[in-house]
Amino acid sequence: MDAATSETVGQCQRSVDAAQAVIDTVTAAYLDLPTPCRLWAVRDLLAHMVWMQQVFSGGLTGGEVPPEPTPIGDDVARRFAEAASAALSAWRTVDWGSMLLRLPFSELPAAIGIRVFIGDNSIHAWDLATALGRPFEIDEELAGPQLDLMQQFYDPTSRGPYASFDLATPFPPGASTTERLIALSGRQLPA
Repeated sequence: MDAATSETVGQCQRSVDAAQAVIDTVTAAYLDLPTPCRLWAVRDLLAHMVWMQQVFSGGLTGGEVPPEPTPIGDDVARRFAEAASAALSAWRTVDWGSMLLRLPFSELPAAIGIRVFIGDNSIHAWDLATALGRPFEIDEELAGPQLDLMQQFYDPTSRGPYASFDLATPFPPGASTTERLIALSGRQLPA
C-alpha cells in the first residue's frame, strides 16, 4: 500500500472512530428523536450507518451485500463496531485502486467509493450528534476533501426532498468547513 492509499485508509479509520464515539452514547431514550435526515428518527439513521459498513465490506470483498438496512436493537454500538471492523479490514486488504464497486444504490470506482464511505460516516456522525443535541465538528482533514468532492459533483437536478441529498442550504459568512459541507449536503445548520 503506497503512502497516499495508506493515508486515505487512515481517514476511513478516523471517520469510523468519530462515528463510533457518538454511537456509543446512544441509549434507548434517544431512538425516536428526529434527525437532520428527512423522515429518519435516530433508530433509522443508526440502521443506515450499520448498513453502509456492511455494504462497503461486501462490495469490496465480493461478500454478501444486504439490499437494505435491518432494524437495530440495543446492541447497535456493537453491531456498528463489528460491521465497521469488517469494512476497514476490506479497505486495508483489497486492491481497490482500480476496482469498480457494485453497491445496492450505485456502481462507482472504489477510489470514489472510499470518499463516499468517509463522507457517509462523517456526515451521519454529525447528524446523530445534532439529533442528540450535541455539537460535532468533522475532522478538517476529512471534511475538506469531502467538501471538494461534493462541490465537484453537485447537481441540483438530482437533488430534492426524496433524493439521497436535498438541495444545498445557506451557511453563514465565516462558516467552518464542517458547516459548509453540511449545508452542501442539504441539511439545515442549527440556529
